[in-house]
Amino acid sequence: MASAAVGSLTQGLTTLEEAAEQEDVAVLVESEWVSPDVLPDIPTVRSCPDSIIYGSLSETPLDPDVIFLRLNAKQLMMLHDAWPSLRVEGEPQCHIIAIAKEQGEVAASVGCMLSGARTGMSATEMTCAIPATSVAALVERLRNVREANDKVARYAATDAKRFR
Repeated sequence: MASAAVGSLTQGLTTLEEAAEQEDVAVLVESEWVSPDVLPDIPTVRSCPDSIIYGSLSETPLDPDVIFLRLNAKQLMMLHDAWPSLRVEGEPQCHIIAIAKEQGEVAASVGCMLSGARTGMSATEMTCAIPATSVAALVERLRNVREANDKVARYAATDAKRFR
């Protein structure tokens, strides 16, 4: 089994029972990072996927079920403007993929210490999982949000001169 038992669980690669037996889950519970009673409630992909591909969307050989992105705060702001029902989650970060795949919701995670330490993800980054079925609508909404934000930013840049 992979050393990331929580990720293996949320991605549908292992069962809760198998994940609970792993050393990293024991450390998470022992450190009080997570309580054992919440483990059954963590969203998971219901069945083991045929494949998991990480890479550029334009280069993937298969049509994805979920698009997984890293975002900064400004990008999250724009995403929320475009998709007001955006779910913003905490730990574990990886469960947003299951939310997108199984519940069809766009979900962002502010991250978690476990993932950040393992992947070297910057403290200024967060992640987002988008169901493939929502991508076209989201892109169109983001275009509109970008146009509106550009107009507001131009106004604010000019208006800011009053305060200097």
